Amino acid sequence: MPKTHSALIYFHGVGDPQRHVSLGNFLDHFDLYGQRQDMSEAGRPRSFKYEAELFPEDDDVTNFVEFKRVIVRDDVTRVARVVRVYEAYWVPEARSSFTVATTLTWLAGRLWSPIRFLLSPWRSFPALRLLALFKLAESFSKPGYLTKLERYYRDFENWENRSRYPKGSYTDFSRFVARKSDAKEAGRLLPALEAWRRSARGLAWRHLLKLATLLGLVLAAVILTALFTAPAARLLHHFIPTIEASSFAAHLTSAAGLTVLALAAGYRVTRTYLYDVISWTLESERNAQFASRERVIQYSQKLIRKVAGHPQCDSITIVAHSLGSCIATEALLREGVRQKALARQGLKTTLQKISSVFTVGSPIDLIFFFFQADQTFSHRYNRIAEEKRLSISLPPFWLNGAAGTTKIYNAWSRFDPISSSMQALRKRMSERRNAIVNVEVLPASAPAPLKSHTTYFADPTLMSAIYSSVMGTDLQLDQVTRQRFFAQHPALNLPVLARPWILPSIALLGLSPALASVTVLYWTIGVYLIARTRGKRLLRDYEAQFGAFLRRGERALD
Repeated sequence: MPKTHSALIYFHGVGDPQRHVSLGNFLDHFDLYGQRQDMSEAGRPRSFKYEAELFPEDDDVTNFVEFKRVIVRDDVTRVARVVRVYEAYWVPEARSSFTVATTLTWLAGRLWSPIRFLLSPWRSFPALRLLALFKLAESFSKPGYLTKLERYYRDFENWENRSRYPKGSYTDFSRFVARKSDAKEAGRLLPALEAWRRSARGLAWRHLLKLATLLGLVLAAVILTALFTAPAARLLHHFIPTIEASSFAAHLTSAAGLTVLALAAGYRVTRTYLYDVISWTLESERNAQFASRERVIQYSQKLIRKVAGHPQCDSITIVAHSLGSCIATEALLREGVRQKALARQGLKTTLQKISSVFTVGSPIDLIFFFFQADQTFSHRYNRIAEEKRLSISLPPFWLNGAAGTTKIYNAWSRFDPISSSMQALRKRMSERRNAIVNVEVLPASAPAPLKSHTTYFADPTLMSAIYSSVMGTDLQLDQVTRQRFFAQHPALNLPVLARPWILPSIALLGLSPALASVTVLYWTIGVYLIARTRGKRLLRDYEAQFGAFLRRGERALD
């Protein structure tokens, strides 16, 4: 048996899960994928058991799940690797509570953010402009042009150019680029600049659409309450005959009762999911709830430090889902700041043991967009804020002045409204290009939005990458084939799918406002039929090309 072991640190997502429930779900899918593997090559996980350990200088016992990678070669069975799985269970540290007024104000601020960004001058929100540039670079054929535009944009921010171009508009920046370049170079850069502007607008409109969808759901709840008021009044009359079903009192009582039920359900969802997100976005250290975020980060950073500092641990994989990805990356990069300081003093560092970080269904870019403050009143503050912001320029992605080997594999899906490709951990385009690998996957419950966010681990491509990292085999991702699949599949061509339903809906609305309810019903049925029929085809074709989803009904071994 090996004398050393590898480690996996798992960060659960938002909500209030019981200890080990989210981890257990992940290990179920990991085990299911393992049973499909060749025993002579990748091997299979065996002998799962629950253990505890006391780390040096730590009074608390740390629990973990241990299993073995077992392979069979030449009819000889042996243990190729021992794996310890640690759960970063951060729920006990996140004790947050907010008033109704605070919650509503917070939501209103989120709605205003993309509108404010769209209406602002080009010089405003520099971090968000650069985020749009980095996202454009994912598919732009001439990234060198974008690198040069980034450099010009940073120059556009200095005092001299602030005086020359006080408005800081897009037109001003276009003139600035043309002035700094010769005619030939300007002919190349200005089209790239226009593509950058489209990317920035698209980023804002996508986030605004997500908020509009959320508000649409709230409006739908209000409409449903109104529609069910009359049936509820008749039901009330059935139990209390003295109250007439058609009376104002019956309708008022029914509406009040339905509203209370809706608010109770909304409060439960808000308390379970939204409070954690609100705490995560607070930046004022004077806010009492800010301490909740700091407790979570400190707990997570301490766990990473303990596991990485274990003398028998030779490699580490981090897997983080949903909001857990924000926690994991912030804790890791804060520990990177600490270990960078240790390296300057010639002391031992351990973060180089981390081979891979998997962020699954991550809202990192979403949160970054909605909470990136516009501080254009202070040029120096902007520079300080940028330097202070954590990024992949820190260990373990950059070690002792040289590029590290640690990578972030960001698994996202277009059907998950929370996730997106990730670039917010990058401050400059020149920072290690291969440090972040964005992998679009297809959750098993697509195209259902909420279920898509919770079924990532059923995707065989994602689990293949995690399995390879944990078990110590070659991690391979065919990004070209995946990108071609999502770009060309007919079920994802939204304009073509929506056209047969949009035109009749417009016609119905044009005939009479009284047909609005008919139009809504028609559109709802259309969207449902599209999602159902095209979704099934998409899932079927995806499985045919990339492997069957990991179904919980499969047989797994202990």
